[in-house]
Amino acid sequence: MYLYHYYEKALGPFKNLSELPREEANNVIKRIKETKPNVQCASRDDDWKEYRRKLYTYKEILEIIKKYDLPQKWNDDGKFGPERYVEAHIWSDKTIGKYRQMENK
Repeated sequence: MYLYHYYEKALGPFKNLSELPREEANNVIKRIKETKPNVQCASRDDDWKEYRRKLYTYKEILEIIKKYDLPQKWNDDGKFGPERYVEAHIWSDKTIGKYRQMENK
């Protein structure tokens, strides 16, 4: 499995809203919703779906993908809601740190 990280070149990779004070993070989300209303975080839906609001290990997410398939296969145009990809969070400061150091060079 390959993971890809989308980011805006001007802002740099692996930025985290959780590192910001709450008010500043809310301002960032508001700005995203105003300037890019079609991105995932601006169009989140509160409908309940089994796979939402849960964290999965690598093996568990493979089972979810097996059950539902990849969103880009069944919802490539967004017709069925905001799911357009599988969102992955990787907890490894050592790995992420390498990329953040490259950003500062």
